[in-house]
Amino acid sequence: MNSDFYFAMGKSHMICQDYAYSGINSRGNHVAIVSDGCSSSPESDFGSRYIVRSAVICGSALDIEDPNYFREMIARNVVGYASQFVMGLHLSQFCLDATLLYLEVQDDNIIVVTAEDGVVFAENLMGALEVWNIEYPSGSPYFPSYLLNDERREIYEQECGTQRVKTFSLIDNDNAKDISSQVDNVSCDCFVLNKKNYRFIGVASDGILTFDNMSKENALRELTSFKNYTGEFVKRRMRKFLKQCHKENTFPTDDISMAVINLED
Repeated sequence: MNSDFYFAMGKSHMICQDYAYSGINSRGNHVAIVSDGCSSSPESDFGSRYIVRSAVICGSALDIEDPNYFREMIARNVVGYASQFVMGLHLSQFCLDATLLYLEVQDDNIIVVTAEDGVVFAENLMGALEVWNIEYPSGSPYFPSYLLNDERREIYEQECGTQRVKTFSLIDNDNAKDISSQVDNVSCDCFVLNKKNYRFIGVASDGILTFDNMSKENALRELTSFKNYTGEFVKRRMRKFLKQCHKENTFPTDDISMAVINLED
């Protein structure tokens, strides 16, 4: 297996608040992680990096068998660990307002963690792209950091509610079909996939769905059209695609980040 990641700034931003990582975690398993910092929170470009790096260390400690406490565990383990560095640098705790999408390969299983909005995608053995898109109707994600502050959590729930939508789609060539849509009231979610059913799997911030004059399906297909999986295969593909988009005056409005694990031996 090989993995790679890349992130870039969107045209509406002055600094990139996305961050991504892929590699080996503290348990020796392959991981792919992205985080999207809140644009209205101070120095969330720092926060997204701390969230990702903390997930590399603490993510394997999450108890996926206990969904009732799952989001609290993310807040305590990942965000809580990151907050130690924030305090040491005298940054605002609000900088940790960031999403977390986390993949970990454990033997034949792929553990998928989605804390707030973003995209999970995997190419199956038939060459079709399976896509899970998580979004909030309010437009404001329920960041795990809110769970560390009762006042902020209560304000968010009163103003935005807790509804979240997860849509599963299948993209075959240029054709896309929504298979199912699930509405729930959780801020963090986890599911497990069988590694043997896929060629690669990845996570991305919702910025990859914000390209001007381009459908979400085309953007996803272009970004995942890897020629091979050697070396920095995600970086090569994303930089080539972005270069072509610039020539055509097409840009992502939001920051974009993506991390992918090649599952083929």
